[in-house]
Amino acid sequence: MIDISSQQLIDNQPMNMPPLPSIKIKLSAVKLGAIALGIPLALLLIDSHPLPSQAATSEGIQLTPAAQLQAQSDDYLALIESGQQQLDEQNFEAALTIFEQAIEQAPSLPRAFVGKGESLYGLGQFAAAVEALSQATALAPTYQYAWIWLGNAHDDNGQLDQALAAYATALEIDDTHPLPYYHRGIALWYGDRAAEATADFETLTALAPDFSRGWMWLGRSLEDQAQYIDAIAAYDEALSLESNLPEALLGKGISLLALDRYNDSIAAFDRYIAEIPNFGGAWFYRGNGLFNVGRYPEALDSYDRSLALNPERESTWFNRGLLLAAMTRYDEAIESFNQVLAINPGNAEAQAKIQEIEEIGSEVIESEAIESESEAIEQIEEIEP
Repeated sequence: MIDISSQQLIDNQPMNMPPLPSIKIKLSAVKLGAIALGIPLALLLIDSHPLPSQAATSEGIQLTPAAQLQAQSDDYLALIESGQQQLDEQNFEAALTIFEQAIEQAPSLPRAFVGKGESLYGLGQFAAAVEALSQATALAPTYQYAWIWLGNAHDDNGQLDQALAAYATALEIDDTHPLPYYHRGIALWYGDRAAEATADFETLTALAPDFSRGWMWLGRSLEDQAQYIDAIAAYDEALSLESNLPEALLGKGISLLALDRYNDSIAAFDRYIAEIPNFGGAWFYRGNGLFNVGRYPEALDSYDRSLALNPERESTWFNRGLLLAAMTRYDEAIESFNQVLAINPGNAEAQAKIQEIEEIGSEVIESEAIESESEAIEQIEEIEP
């Protein structure tokens, strides 16, 4: 007999979050991080003010003597502010053009090189971003923001060791600033070094307890180590600060699923989907939760919605096959497992499930034949001579 238990679900107790685009995470992270941590954006526009954590007065930036001597022109600052606006709107080509104009005007000032590096990063040109940001740090060795972005560019250029060195330099400049821990933690997490990432996110949340994404990343790194109870606590901290933070809702749902708290996980996925309905992974995990509590029609709908968004997800087709087998819809189950094999011809589990279902079909046919023969004999015996 085929085992169609929901315990066989793929990714029912995942060790990793669904993959998310690293560019989007890091671009939003440094901007969102600065704003959420209360760092005035203007502090990031002044070349001679290398530490974003320095205080600003209510009337503007409190310039250091070095800043007063630097005498940046109004035209240069206008270009920087214009380029920054384009960056914030993710118009990376336009931003790059503006920052290159600023470099032509003042090639000895580092801020435009940082903007150029951010723009190139946003365009996915990571090696070129490294070059621009390296020029910024050469011009201003204590410019912490530049070192953070150099770390980001190295990381996405596949140079984790160089990225970690850049983040370490940023922390040597100011080890009380949260952002280096934040970005280094993300780099470590993507580098499959979850325990080290956790240490950075714990420091981050101690330094910036009101930063919701710091708690979210702490939850993610704990979840990656199967520390689901602690992960849920971290996600709850994030949600207490930002009630509909999608990544925290998704992570909490996955951790709850891993702890067999299926109804709670479904509720978390429902909240996530209300915010982001077009992520197939959320529908997939929701389907797993519904399957586990026996809500088969709703689970099937979730799997179908997931496949509409990501038709090449092998695990969704596999779990859909298990579900249809549990619903005794064997022909459709076989179709789902065949889809698994179309994606991955070497999937032995899918091949085994098809064979088991076919054996069930043979048993049913044989049983029906025996039953028909018995009924015929009974009818003959009932005929009087």
